[in-house]
Amino acid sequence: MSLLTTPYNLTVLQNGQTISDLVSYANVSTGGVLSGLFLAAVFFILMISLRKASFIDSFVASSFICFVLSIFMLIAGFISFYVVLALLLLTAFSLFYLGVTKHN
Repeated sequence: MSLLTTPYNLTVLQNGQTISDLVSYANVSTGGVLSGLFLAAVFFILMISLRKASFIDSFVASSFICFVLSIFMLIAGFISFYVVLALLLLTAFSLFYLGVTKHN
């Protein structure tokens, strides 16, 4: 196979009218990894951006913002329900840890 040919069907990219079409095609082509990596990148960028606060405060804020973002991505069809559930559990456990440590 030469470097100029691709085994993928790129007709979807030619017929795509919006950014959502392009992101959907890229997400399907990568098996859903693109959206998961996007959420992970947002989480770490938020953690670094909120470094002036304590670690647990920035962790709670980052996990909550990623959880809200994942709900919108679920509605758009970019991620599965299990990713939203995992982020909900992450947010709940971090809030629980925040509550336990702030009262001691």
